[in-house]
Amino acid sequence: MARRALLLLLLALALATSSCVRWKPRAIQVGMEPEAVERGRYLANHVALCILCHSERDYALFGAPP
Repeated sequence: MARRALLLLLLALALATSSCVRWKPRAIQVGMEPEAVERGRYLANHVALCILCHSERDYALFGAPP
């Protein structure tokens, strides 16, 4: 029982201290080269399938394609 209470206390402490830390994102530059754009298009359409949720769907067509 004491181990469980200690574990919960440590978890609460970790959550409390992690929310106080403000991480500043580093500045990045994204290139717009045609190869990079095509790679992004391939990843969004065929690998990660981002386009399925992040696009309009045509429900008039069979399967409601994006």
